[in-house]
Amino acid sequence: MKNQKALYFNLAGLILGAVLLIAIFTWAAPCSGQLELANGNFTAMKCVYTAKAIALISIVLLVVAVENIFKKRPAPLAYIVIGLAIILVTFTNAVGIGICVKADMACHAMALWARIIGGLIMLDGIAMFFIKGKNDL
Repeated sequence: MKNQKALYFNLAGLILGAVLLIAIFTWAAPCSGQLELANGNFTAMKCVYTAKAIALISIVLLVVAVENIFKKRPAPLAYIVIGLAIILVTFTNAVGIGICVKADMACHAMALWARIIGGLIMLDGIAMFFIKGKNDL
């Protein structure tokens, strides 16, 4: 029974990771604007780098979910850390990259999707702690 519950939680993580990966490249994509530097060169806005970081973390989530599906085990700590990383990367602080300051930019939709799905991934990991039996942290 433990393996069956672990399968459901890992499938949920796989689906959430895939939805987030698809979202940041389609309907919740960051803006494609560029910033002009003082020397006249252009660079991408920080929301583009945030989207790349979210994509990489989502790929890690997909790999962890597939591995745990094949091994038929829960990995709650991995899901909690990955969900927290997805949420933190959207904030402008020492840990995260952040998004644009203007509220009407497209990156705010991307950050909202990332925060919601990151929270759901963390809830998925927390729920895995309640599977009866031995947990692989």
